[in-house]
Amino acid sequence: MHHSIYEWDFGDLSTSGSINPTHTYYEPERYTVSLSASNITGQKITETQADNNRSISPTKI
Repeated sequence: MHHSIYEWDFGDLSTSGSINPTHTYYEPERYTVSLSASNITGQKITETQADNNRSISPTKI
């Protein structure tokens, strides 16, 4: 059971709360993708990448 919350923002008005989502971009642009993760104690981290060719993986907190 996961006690973490994942908040993905794909930079094109699409979001996800999944731990490991997939997303398809329909326009060839440079997107800023952000992942915020928080655990049951309230610790929260956020990572942002301005390149849709890289993957961002959840970090254990």
